[in-house]
Amino acid sequence: MNIPDDYYVVFLQGGELQFSMVPINLMTGRGKADYLVTGNWAKKAYEEATKFGDVKVVASSEDDLYSYIPKITPEDIRTRCRLRIRMLQQHYLRNTLQRDS
Repeated sequence: MNIPDDYYVVFLQGGELQFSMVPINLMTGRGKADYLVTGNWAKKAYEEATKFGDVKVVASSEDDLYSYIPKITPEDIRTRCRLRIRMLQQHYLRNTLQRDS
């Protein structure tokens, strides 16, 4: 997979427990996390993460019922975040999907 040595991969089971497990493992101490809120599940993940550290919504499509994936740039993301972008890849209720270009 060619994952750089300074990255971590965490495999989690599905379900609501994952929303706590990611910030608990990656936001210890004074951790920061930046989220891209693209659907109801991403919003739940963001809300759960606020219990564990400094969390920021970089972009959201909630204003149009999550019908699009918001554009972001590298400058939108804070430096020194333990969790840079937490985006759930597919939002089944509105059929939005982020694809690699």
